[in-house]
Amino acid sequence: LFKVKFKLKSGIYLSSMSHMFNRCSSLVSVNLSSLKSDNVKDLSFCFCLCHNLNKLNLKGLNTNNVTSMVGTFAYNTSVKSYDLSSFNFSRVSSCGAVFASNSDLETIYSSPDASMGSCGTNSFSNKNSKIVGGNGTSASSLDSGSSTYLRVDSPSNPGLFTVKENKYCNIYYSNSNSYQ
Repeated sequence: LFKVKFKLKSGIYLSSMSHMFNRCSSLVSVNLSSLKSDNVKDLSFCFCLCHNLNKLNLKGLNTNNVTSMVGTFAYNTSVKSYDLSSFNFSRVSSCGAVFASNSDLETIYSSPDASMGSCGTNSFSNKNSKIVGGNGTSASSLDSGSSTYLRVDSPSNPGLFTVKENKYCNIYYSNSNSYQ
């Protein structure tokens, strides 16, 4: 199993994705952009131990009802970044070890208001971690793997999330032949 792209028939809804790809060590790419996931409540260990995973499209994953993310991305040794900018963490109450032992993980992209709050312990491995938040906070400089740091990094609140920047810019043309 190297690549996965989901497309479920109309009327089929998932309520749990717990352990769905757990231990798929040969998996390199997952595309969940078309997955009907409105009812999913459990993402525990979903991508855990996917050692070769390096491309993960989670854009279509509806996380509005997710309450558990325990170990969701744990032990993924090839991932450099996760784009969780479409995730809603507001109902997550369990997230222990969510990013544990992601030895190559450098960036976790999120929406501007993303925060996982106090939903677990050992949420990331801070010893020898490469994760750096958008304001420069380094996981290796933090005193614990507390989920408190799973929020957008700012000068007043250290965190490990980086706000996903808009790739597009607007160029306005006026009659005066100048660009803004």
